[in-house]
This record gives sequence, C-alpha cells and structure tokens, in this order.
Amino acid sequence: MSNQLTKKKAIVSWTGGKDSALSLFMARKSGFDISGLVTFIPTGSTFIAHPLNVIEKQAEILNLPWSKVIIEKPYAQFYELSLKRIKSENNIDYLITGDIDFVDNFPTNYMEDRCKAVGLNVFNPLWQKSRNEIWDLLFENNFEVIFSFAKNNLLNSGWIGKNITKETFEEFRKTIYENGSDLCGENGEYHSIVINSPDFQRKLMLKSSRVTSGEFVYLKIDEVSF
Repeated sequence: MSNQLTKKKAIVSWTGGKDSALSLFMARKSGFDISGLVTFIPTGSTFIAHPLNVIEKQAEILNLPWSKVIIEKPYAQFYELSLKRIKSENNIDYLITGDIDFVDNFPTNYMEDRCKAVGLNVFNPLWQKSRNEIWDLLFENNFEVIFSFAKNNLLNSGWIGKNITKETFEEFRKTIYENGSDLCGENGEYHSIVINSPDFQRKLMLKSSRVTSGEFVYLKIDEVSF
C-alpha cells in the first residue's frame, strides 16, 4: 500500500480536532506528500468549537500553508468549485479527510461525492474504524487532545478544556455510553482541539475559560501561543 501511495500529493481538510490531526499523521505514514491544510467555512459558521486563531497557530506549528475557504449556498456546488480550484492551484491528487462514518442518514460520503465530481481522489484513513481503535491510535501516538465544546446534558463542564488521557478515558467512555452518545462525537455531541501531536513542532498553549450558553458549554480561547 505504501508503495502505491508514495509521492501522492495531498491537502488535508483541517478542523484542528482529533480526527483531522490523526488523519494527517496516518496519511504521512502511508507515504503522502502533504502540501497544506484547508478549512472549509460554511457561511454563518461561528467555529466556536474550532476557533480559527487556534487553527492558524496549529498550521504554524505544523509548518504547513493554511487556507480558508468560505462555502456558500448551494453548498454542493460551492464545494465542487472550491475543490476544483484547490486541485489546480496546489497540483494535488488527493484530499485527506478525518471522516469516520456516514452522517445524518446520508447513504454516501458527502466529501467523496464532491471530490469525485471534480476528479479529485479522497483518502479517509479513519473511515469506519471502530471508535475505540481511533482513541487507541491517539493514545499510542501521544496525541494531546482537549474537549472544546459539548452538549452540557452529555458532558458536564468539567470535561471542557480537559486533556483526555488513558487514565481519564474509561470515565469518559462510561459517561458517553450511559448517554447513548457516539464515542468519537460523530453526532455533534462534542468537539475537540489537538494541542500536541507527533507532527507538531511544539505544544500549543491556550489561555481560556469555560462558557455555558443554553444547551452548550465551550472553551472561550483568549490567547494562543507555543
């Protein structure tokens, strides 16, 4: 497999969370040449869970070019036009995503459909892996992950900003399963930010506080450094 993928140029669909960061790591191990990161921002998105100032610093630590792409309605058309431009400007063969599973009862992978329409391949290294296996990969490779956003009826505020470790994972898993939630947050139960990984040149440092707003609790990040 690695020989087949050697020298394939790719860009990573980047949110700054555990799934995109782990996918970048796995893509590099599979022989991809990563030329940059791209964050797709649908019009009206607040990016409370993945603040753009954090993503900007992550890109610096990764020493990779980062671009923001505003997506407007009709979304499918805008994604395809944007992906076509990205493919041409970066001379890439692949888009790397952190997609894990089908969402919202949609029968196909949305980004794969958009990429296929413009002749761009997709590499989804986490696709339909077990949720426990994904967390095992994060721990085995020394990722440092914090929770940045959650539905407060599923995860209490004490988890927000907390660095999840092997020691705290069992408590987290028990809480998630008791609430009937997805262990990787695939239904929007929670979101995460990676503050360190094997690809980071330095650890990200955040000055932050917790905010509760209606049914959500999130990390308000005032300062990002490394």
